[in-house]
Amino acid sequence: MRYTFVILSLVISLFFCCNKNIKTTFKNVSSDKLEVLINENNVKLIDVRRPSEFNSGHIENAINIDYYGGNFSKNFDDLDKSQTIVLYCKSGRRSSKSAVKLVEKGFNNVYNLEGGFEVWTFKGKDIQY
Repeated sequence: MRYTFVILSLVISLFFCCNKNIKTTFKNVSSDKLEVLINENNVKLIDVRRPSEFNSGHIENAINIDYYGGNFSKNFDDLDKSQTIVLYCKSGRRSSKSAVKLVEKGFNNVYNLEGGFEVWTFKGKDIQY
């Protein structure tokens, strides 16, 4: 009984000690909430689709950093890690993978547009060419 208590105490202590090192994750955001986020905050909006996709329509003020382009991660080295970053792609897959990479690089406020650009346009939100 005594050994069980000691082992249990050690396991609980290790859990809480190791938990401090867990990095924050990115947050998914709906297209409606993204509109509010864009209007209320100074966000860096990043479209991770291919340039041809970006040129066929994108969210206003977005910059294009191609997920499949060379040196994808290096393109983020000069960005402020405390700034709010919102990522999107066509459906949300590339942008969620990108969000994981940014969190691993130490970015604190990373958002992913749920459903991507497809949902944005389906909801009739403004786009720019």
